[in-house]
Amino acid sequence: ALHLMDRLQVPDRGPEHNAPAVYSVDGIRLWSAAEVLAHKTVFIFEGGIWIWPSVEVGFERHLRIDDGVAKRNVTLTTLSLSPRVLIASNFITESESKLIIERADGHMFKSGVSLKAADRGKASSEYRTSSQWSYPLWDESILALDRRVQQLTRIPLTHAEQIQVLRYMPF
Repeated sequence: ALHLMDRLQVPDRGPEHNAPAVYSVDGIRLWSAAEVLAHKTVFIFEGGIWIWPSVEVGFERHLRIDDGVAKRNVTLTTLSLSPRVLIASNFITESESKLIIERADGHMFKSGVSLKAADRGKASSEYRTSSQWSYPLWDESILALDRRVQQLTRIPLTHAEQIQVLRYMPF
């Protein structure tokens, strides 16, 4: 990818940035020139990290994801370009949703607040209504969901964050 960036005359961003990377349209990292040449279309990410391209509002990308338990068809639909908002349909099962909600019940705690100068002297309940809880990492009950997240984001499970549950209440 570095040689390709040189050929395209993209300036080097320095050692504090990830090296650029080349990916197939399916988000598979391509490491060799032969792999790049075998594809009709490739994406070059200057920051080296894969993100699903938004294309246009309403654009749908159909993916086949295997979480080790089942294979499922997931549809990514672009809802907004800026900010980039995509929704993944058929991604989480109803039983997984219920399990997460049930496990969070009784463990939720008020979300932390960082006060701005304009908020000093106000109670956080005047502008913050959320509670939160984080699902434990590597929990067998949601491992299939964690695998789907990994496949969708292209981030290894070893670098994954906990599933965060948030509840917002009206003022």
